[in-house]
Amino acid sequence: MNENDEIEIDLIDMCKYFLSKWIIIIVAVFICAGAVFGFSKIKNKKLYTATTQLYVTVPRTSDKVLIRDNANELMQDYMALIKTDLISDKAAKKANISPDKVKSAIAVEQVEGARIIKLIVTERDSKRTMKISKSVLDTTIETITKTLKKINL
Repeated sequence: MNENDEIEIDLIDMCKYFLSKWIIIIVAVFICAGAVFGFSKIKNKKLYTATTQLYVTVPRTSDKVLIRDNANELMQDYMALIKTDLISDKAAKKANISPDKVKSAIAVEQVEGARIIKLIVTERDSKRTMKISKSVLDTTIETITKTLKKINL
């Protein structure tokens, strides 16, 4: 071929050629769509989150005076207590789930500027998320009020 030669492409012939291979094209589209769907199902797992809040009252002295200095320490103590084996083991027993799953699912944080503890449970199964959240909350309240004999929740 020299520089002056031109290549002519007939678009109608090219379209006829591709239309004659329609079965191959449709099969390829379905294979690609199935691969993309399968990949997205494997990679994108849903996570469910349940958030519960506990309000902690400040202890009072015998003359009904609030002890505000102890409020932050009390919050930190309760937050640490929720993450212990004492709570996770009892909650796991109530929810019929392994203690390791309960421990890995819960997170505890303090609401800024308030005496509120936020208990966050994250799991892949919505029912298990609710079970863990309810059992951890119930166990925490039970442990603080009955075992520790505190009534400030």
